[in-house]
Amino acid sequence: MSSSNYIKRISFLDGQILQDFHLNTMQRNIAEAFKSMTVMERYDMLMLVSPYNYYFSEAFINNTYRDDDSTSNIDTLRFVIEEGSWETKVLELPEQTDEFYLLSRYDDDKEQQNFVKFYYRTNKGNDWIEIVIDEPVYIPTTKYFQLKVDCRYEGAIKPSVYDFALLFK
Repeated sequence: MSSSNYIKRISFLDGQILQDFHLNTMQRNIAEAFKSMTVMERYDMLMLVSPYNYYFSEAFINNTYRDDDSTSNIDTLRFVIEEGSWETKVLELPEQTDEFYLLSRYDDDKEQQNFVKFYYRTNKGNDWIEIVIDEPVYIPTTKYFQLKVDCRYEGAIKPSVYDFALLFK
């Protein structure tokens, strides 16, 4: 049975099949809002108990803070990145800092040959410097900052990065 041009079968994110495009758009908007809200609440709660003053987070729901040099794209069903590199735009911090802390939720498996690595630089022309998450990083005093998330895999399984937050003093 063929359907007309204006009514097509579409899949919802949870696998249901319905014939209403508007409901699918609504479900996507709800999923994006839910992901954004939960990421912000998670890092807001961490700010309450941390010595840091402010943060920048990325929930991977759109390309608002993605630099044009990025090669990674968002998986719009799971709101993650899985391959390539995601570079933030150069962030201008509210005040100068000499310390930051990176938190991230991601899945990688070195035995399966899939890796997630994080890099930073303080100016667009500088070289990338690799960092380790969940440890304070001390840098020369700066007001500008850029982060790069690099996802690589050699096997069949891709790594997944769900979100990250940069906390600054």
